[in-house]
Amino acid sequence: MNLHASHASPQRSRISRLVGLFTATLTAGILLSACADSDLHTTGNSGDSSAQPQNSTVGKPSDKSDRTKPLKVGEKFKVPCGYQQDDTCMEVEIKNIAELGTADSAATSQCPELEYHPLQPNEKIIYIDLHATMPENVGEDFSSPFRNQPWRAITKAKRISQAPNLFCDVNQTHHDLADEFPGLSADGRFYLKVPESVALLQVKNHELIATIDVSAPGQAEGGQNNQSKKRSGAAPNPTTNATPAPVTTAPIEPATETTAPAQPDNRPIGTTKAPGLEAPHPLEKTISSCATDYTLYQRGTTFFTDGTSGWTEECAAAMDAAMGQ
Repeated sequence: MNLHASHASPQRSRISRLVGLFTATLTAGILLSACADSDLHTTGNSGDSSAQPQNSTVGKPSDKSDRTKPLKVGEKFKVPCGYQQDDTCMEVEIKNIAELGTADSAATSQCPELEYHPLQPNEKIIYIDLHATMPENVGEDFSSPFRNQPWRAITKAKRISQAPNLFCDVNQTHHDLADEFPGLSADGRFYLKVPESVALLQVKNHELIATIDVSAPGQAEGGQNNQSKKRSGAAPNPTTNATPAPVTTAPIEPATETTAPAQPDNRPIGTTKAPGLEAPHPLEKTISSCATDYTLYQRGTTFFTDGTSGWTEECAAAMDAAMGQ
């Protein structure tokens, strides 16, 4: 038995040495791997920063944060190509801002709508002239913000309301800005009914586009009703030293009154022709329904019972009410 024990002892000793050598080798390998990994990270952190991946997030343009800054005559604002987009599809310059008149002003007589829906004592009309340009590469999915009702009025007391666009000009040039014209330009005038204490106008179509200072508008061009005079070809006022013409009086014969009793006129006020071809007037039609979704239809869009459509004051008021005015 002792002989076998003496032979087994050297064998166990060799096995122990082999196990120890393997363990030491494995430990050294792990340590070397850890050091190499550490050196790799250190080299990457201290290397050229250009080798690192760059942040691909595109920042918002500076003008986007300035949309609440009030703009004045001569300044411009940009219209994005779509909601929450950075590209510009229209650039608009503010050419003129003027006050047409209040409820007691004769100048407002050039607005046919006011004959049936007069201004209230705390309201007035201002107009704003705009010049817009569009780049040639505008996509087909772009829609002008002026297709809808983009105007909002903010008073000096910080109260906000819609600012309806009125038909005060037979030319209705604001329709030119409601179109898309890649590579071209257009001019348009908007007549807006606003509170008398208005301070700011905002252009908003799903998101705020621009804020315009209207706290001190100019006066209407050439007097109270300059544009209506141009259209009618009115003659200039006579000079103060002109010789008065002789006045002749003809005999007046009594007239027979044949006026019928006044009847309530329930006909809708509007037009069925293309914009700018005629002024709103009583229509021999019956309203079937009014379009109240300003994102799909223009303000005042009307559907009649005979299957035709047009524009009426009644449906314009209905859309204003639906928009919370």
